[in-house]
Amino acid sequence: MPAGRDVAATRTVTADAAGAVAAGEERGQPVRSAGRVRRDWRATRPGWRAAPSAFALLLGLLAGSCGGGGVPAGLHAVPPPDLSRLPAPLREQVGGRWDALTDRIQAGAPATQLARAYGDAGLLLMAAEFEEAAIACLRNAEALAPDDPRWPYYLGQFLLLRGEQAEAPAFFERAHALRPTDVPTLLQIGEARLDQGRPDDAAARFREALAVEPGSAPALWGLGRAMLAADAPAQAARHLEQALALAPEANRLHYALARAYERMGDAQRAAAHLERRGGAAPAAADPLMDAYHGLLESALAYHNRGFEAFAAGRWPEAAEAFRAGLALEPDNVAIRHTLGTTLHQLGNVAGAVREFETALRIEPSHTQSLFSLGVILASEGRFDEARRRFEAAIEHEPDYVQARLALADLLQGLGRPEDALSQYEAVVEVDPRRVEAWIEGANVRITLDRYAEADTWLRAARQVHPDVADLAALHETVEAVRAIRRSLR
Repeated sequence: MPAGRDVAATRTVTADAAGAVAAGEERGQPVRSAGRVRRDWRATRPGWRAAPSAFALLLGLLAGSCGGGGVPAGLHAVPPPDLSRLPAPLREQVGGRWDALTDRIQAGAPATQLARAYGDAGLLLMAAEFEEAAIACLRNAEALAPDDPRWPYYLGQFLLLRGEQAEAPAFFERAHALRPTDVPTLLQIGEARLDQGRPDDAAARFREALAVEPGSAPALWGLGRAMLAADAPAQAARHLEQALALAPEANRLHYALARAYERMGDAQRAAAHLERRGGAAPAAADPLMDAYHGLLESALAYHNRGFEAFAAGRWPEAAEAFRAGLALEPDNVAIRHTLGTTLHQLGNVAGAVREFETALRIEPSHTQSLFSLGVILASEGRFDEARRRFEAAIEHEPDYVQARLALADLLQGLGRPEDALSQYEAVVEVDPRRVEAWIEGANVRITLDRYAEADTWLRAARQVHPDVADLAALHETVEAVRAIRRSLR
């Protein structure tokens, strides 16, 4: 994981059910941070790879033949989307935007008008999940209107959506060159530099954002993490505390603060912040992405809007958006699961269970619903039922780390340390960054009086996490016990 990024902290299944259920939402769901969006493409995409209809093929040919009529040559051909696969309201909306684009092409419209037509079509196509066609349209818009910062900014965002993190920063840099004081662009560049392990460059961009908006909690959050990655924990803590004062609902700040205070040697403050950690990041205003999210009246659009509210802790608003999405697509298990998670956050456990169980009737292998039900069952003391849900989630998705951690914690409580140990070992094999798995794996070995094994295990853990104080302290204890036992022989 790149320096400066948060990783999940230790949690217990039964004591923190709300947080654990919400943690399930971080997997493959639309979560925005500093203007970014992530989605589960499998759950909501309308099957854009199908054979194109004749109408769509004609539009594709028109879009690819735009060298005439005074339009600059060398533009990208637009792959034809299959509009017949869309629900009727969306088909009309996307088809209307296509009509506007083809009218401009056939009329030989000026480059500025054609750029707008390509850009508008690209945004709607991306919202409808016709990715390739959308990217081609936006590239054409940028080529035709190179002085408009919107098109490279959107291209950067959509490349992030596609998981192309390495390519996205170049587009944000182009947008920045055209609009140097745009805060969302500066935040994106700062995040990219953190991802690349360049905390000094990231800090510079976050400071530029603060020069424009001194009260920007997202910029202070980014700067704090950059300072943490640059091994300046005191400065990191100062910036993160300022961000928390501006955005007290952003409980994700607490984890970064815990790391900062731990490095400063302030264990009491570190523990206090760790207890308050969560998944809500400081909300970043992003007018361009807000406009994009409002384009489609579709289940996907409502899902994204709901997650905007969810990430900011606005649970009633999130629930309303998810319900609107389900009214359009009742069998959408991704939206149903996020509604259940939101209801759980609102304290409506029965409603949450109802949504998770409905999702599993629609898709029995939906691992997130299995996990979330397991968390709730464990919190109610129904441990055997919870165990079966966690095991089912792992059966369907063997690399589901959160489910393995939850199962391991549960097995420990049920007096099955050997079985718990196998789960912790599986977790560190899949994701060695999970500190809690290393710590609990050592604790189980200590419980079983296997101090030599614990010593070997902790040596491996400290190779991965050399700066984690809890691992170091635990290792010192194990070494001390072994030394005493050797002296008594």
